[in-house]
Amino acid sequence: MELQRFNNILAVIFLTLSLGAFALSWSVAGSVFALMLLAASGAALLGYCVGCTIYFQYKQFAARRRIG
Repeated sequence: MELQRFNNILAVIFLTLSLGAFALSWSVAGSVFALMLLAASGAALLGYCVGCTIYFQYKQFAARRRIG
């Protein structure tokens, strides 16, 4: 459940950044954010979870900070 929520938050962030960039007439930045979301969802359809990888790296980073 926590991992799904993390992935959904990432998707909402990319969509928000894309829409915000298009609203400010920054079409290149808006396209980049939209393409990043498209690549992540396309990879998910092929069986690779980008959000899972980011989440795992974040959890490892947090654990190392607690230990050291």
